[in-house]
Amino acid sequence: MPGKEIPDSAIELVAKHINIRSNKNYYIPVIGHQENIETPQIFEIIPFDQIDDSDRRFYAIDGSYNSEQFYNGLCIAIYAAGYICFHKGKQIRMNSLDDPVILGQAYYPHNILITHPGHLNDIYDELLTLEPIKCLFKFLEDVPDKVFAYKREQICANLSTLLGFCQEVLEIALILEIIERPETMAGDFILRDGTLRPLQVKQSSLVKLGEYAHHNGVKVVAVTKQSFTNTKFVF
Repeated sequence: MPGKEIPDSAIELVAKHINIRSNKNYYIPVIGHQENIETPQIFEIIPFDQIDDSDRRFYAIDGSYNSEQFYNGLCIAIYAAGYICFHKGKQIRMNSLDDPVILGQAYYPHNILITHPGHLNDIYDELLTLEPIKCLFKFLEDVPDKVFAYKREQICANLSTLLGFCQEVLEIALILEIIERPETMAGDFILRDGTLRPLQVKQSSLVKLGEYAHHNGVKVVAVTKQSFTNTKFVF
């Protein structure tokens, strides 16, 4: 296939937008207020070579989704989210399985077959029955319409939006599950691949969850990858 040169004007335009976004001032205070945990907080970071000697637990939350559509209209779609934990340099079991390899805790739906649009609603309904999601609503003392930023009709408008929503909400619910695990102690860390303020959940609910983590002394750290350098935020 013959090569094609990218016009200089296109390269300059891309470079311009990258520069603007990388240098934009978001007016976020560098030094937070100790009484307001919604502002940036400073805490002691453990040197990497000393992490394994620490008695703190390090949890990591991640998730994904995927779908495959076949020629006859049949579609298979799934999302999943889970977490692992390391303590004193060793991965410890988070589930009740006897599998020697799978030590983490994961959640995923049973409804993965889509043959008509109504099945999107079934996937949404099943999300609400997953144990971490039920515990999240119980903790927030609220209902989906008050917690989620979007209505069911908007979420189920297409498959990609629905799967991304399910993964995001499930990952947020897992923060609560980890905080409430009996072995989790003050000083432990929860690392999440993604922002701590996703648009799918209303800010009031996220703030309440953050305050609960702060009250229990658990550090929730998000690593975002929206630029060439990783940015870390902490509850």
